[in-house]
Amino acid sequence: MEHLNQSLDHFFRNDSNVVVIKGDWGVGKTHFWNSYFQDRKRAKFFKQMAYSYVSLFGKNSVDQIQNEIFSCAVKLATDKEINEYVEEVSSEKSNIASYLADLASSNFIKAQQGARNGVNWFGKYFEVAKEVPFVNKFSGLLDRIGSGLISNYVICIDDIERKGKGLKIKELMGLVDELAKRKGCKVVLIFNERSFDDADDLKQFESYREKVVDVELLYKPASEANFNHVFSVGDFGWEAARDVVRAFDITNVRVIKKIKQLYAHHSVLLANASLSVVHEFNVHAAVLAWAYFSVGAHPSCHEIKKRMAGGSWVSLLSSKSDDSTEFKEFAAAAIELKLVDSVLIEPIMKYLEQGYPDDSKLNKCVANLEANELVNRVSSDWNTTWDLFRNSFAEDFEEITCSLKTLLINGLPKSGFGDFLTAIDFLEDVGEDVEDIVDSFIVGNSRDISAGLYGNSHNIRNQKLREAFETVVVEEKVKDIDDVTQRIANSKFWSDEDYTFLKRRTVDEYYSWMKSNPENLNLKIRKGLFLFKGYRTQTDAQRLELNKFLEVVTQALKKVANESTLNAKRVKDLYGVE
Repeated sequence: MEHLNQSLDHFFRNDSNVVVIKGDWGVGKTHFWNSYFQDRKRAKFFKQMAYSYVSLFGKNSVDQIQNEIFSCAVKLATDKEINEYVEEVSSEKSNIASYLADLASSNFIKAQQGARNGVNWFGKYFEVAKEVPFVNKFSGLLDRIGSGLISNYVICIDDIERKGKGLKIKELMGLVDELAKRKGCKVVLIFNERSFDDADDLKQFESYREKVVDVELLYKPASEANFNHVFSVGDFGWEAARDVVRAFDITNVRVIKKIKQLYAHHSVLLANASLSVVHEFNVHAAVLAWAYFSVGAHPSCHEIKKRMAGGSWVSLLSSKSDDSTEFKEFAAAAIELKLVDSVLIEPIMKYLEQGYPDDSKLNKCVANLEANELVNRVSSDWNTTWDLFRNSFAEDFEEITCSLKTLLINGLPKSGFGDFLTAIDFLEDVGEDVEDIVDSFIVGNSRDISAGLYGNSHNIRNQKLREAFETVVVEEKVKDIDDVTQRIANSKFWSDEDYTFLKRRTVDEYYSWMKSNPENLNLKIRKGLFLFKGYRTQTDAQRLELNKFLEVVTQALKKVANESTLNAKRVKDLYGVE
């Protein structure tokens, strides 16, 4: 913002008297001015006698403003110049200010010392005078006299749009004009003209603008500049916050600080979480904090949560006819961030609404995500290992067998017992010893084996496993689609019996089940039946069999879709089937 520094330098050097620094709410206008003023003060740039900063927040009269200008002034001139000013005022014994001040204190040297310390000596002196019996009857007169002594000041008047209802803009602009033209002051006005609550205030400002204001400067920093004022590289959440600030072009420093504060209140709770979970939290937290704390036209937190429900950023690609321009702009940015219907949205929203983190809720959400992360990571490693076997004739025997053993030891059975058996059979077929792995599985899962959660000994080739499973009492019971899909959706894995049952069902059977409106139908289809979409088979025959099963489910959905326009919309939007 060097060009603004140069513009202000030029303003203070020429005969202009009133400058406006305008910009959106929270972008750092006051911070910029304070930095400029302190820098120039250290360089002894200013030629004025004193400086006063006044916020109009809650001010209801011109008298309040004048009194604060006078009483809060700090020196800019040298001690010698101030002493000359003090002597000149004190020598005028005919004026009532000197007379009343003498009643308050006979030690004039204290006032001089106060001036040397940078305090407006009249402001301090008059406050003392007001406390003296009899003299306090003249306190209003003292205030007017003090205001009359304001001359050759630098005055910053901030937060104009937040003034009290009793103060009219025309009164304020009249005061500014008097300070500038009659008192020789340099006046800096800081405000956001788009934040005037009262249309009459804006109208009055526009009518006085041309007569009173000499220079107007627009403070519009880049979002990255304001982000760097708040975050440093290495801060918790730095990368995620940077991406969100860029995506939504967030320039409001207050909002960026709120994001950092939210991170600070949760960093300890996420200290042991995986990097992917932490990143998911940080991205969603920054987006929701922006929506919650920002002013202006944009989707609310609740609208974002509602539109993300049951899907991911992909669902935002299909805009609705009644979507506002603001929501479409949000959707475009959200797609870049790849937002999802994260379980973390709930604890983040709760924090924003109640002001403190819900430790218990967040810990549960993180634990669920970590479990899914482990399954996804193992699944990815599993597919990578089998790709080595299927797609080359390289001498990579050790790499493949070591990878499979590592996956089995790290808990592959939890993501699919069928995969476990396939790996055990493969390793035995190539001459590898799997006894320790089998023993460990039996000991670690004996209760689940006895309960029949892994099925029975059917199709198990390994002798030790067969013996362990032969103790399972197999109960003959009729399976139904609803029970099987609910169990798969809840556990995120399936048994061979479940898969065999599902792939033998017909289009009409799935259609009848869907039309029976079972509880949690959406979950059972997306996380139950369509969970198989992510299953990587080992042979082409298995892939054809899986595709045939998924096509049967798809045809059942299409049959539902053909019944009505509403059902067609449901099937398309919820399951991606047209």
